[in-house]
Amino acid sequence: MGLDWIESNGGPLILLEGRLLGEWEGTDPPSNGRVVQASFRWQGEGPATDYDRACDVKGWLGLVPVGDGHGLVLNDEPLPTTVWRPDPADPVMLLRWEYAEIDGDVARHLEDTRGAMWQPWEKELLVKETEPLLFDSAFPGTEAYERRVVPLPPGQYGIELAHWRPDDLTSLILIRFRPRG
Repeated sequence: MGLDWIESNGGPLILLEGRLLGEWEGTDPPSNGRVVQASFRWQGEGPATDYDRACDVKGWLGLVPVGDGHGLVLNDEPLPTTVWRPDPADPVMLLRWEYAEIDGDVARHLEDTRGAMWQPWEKELLVKETEPLLFDSAFPGTEAYERRVVPLPPGQYGIELAHWRPDDLTSLILIRFRPRG
């Protein structure tokens, strides 16, 4: 079983509702008089960008305001990431590949993640209208040539994380979305 991985060009990935793609400008300078606040500067001088805000996120995850919603930034390291849902009744997961011998090893270990030590994340994700898309945060949302649909219908989602190491040769970061309500 091959998995459909997405990678960034070196920075964080972002999960953003499709309706908000036009609000994310990546490394482009902010338009329409918008001012972005960020400590990090990818381009050194000049105004802060949305990408700079994504790079400001510390740890594995962070929420950043985008339009009238939020984007979920997958930070820490630029890791290959894929969407995983073994069964329609199971919660949607994002898998981040830290290391493994081959794609097949990752897929084989996904058959049983019951041994994963899940930790709740302190924030929740609200999907208002449209399924979110995962893409490289350096690109404007409307220009991201590589993106993956994450099948989360409108609703509120609790987020859980696990650092899954099923053997000495495989390490994954698992991000699970549980519907609330």
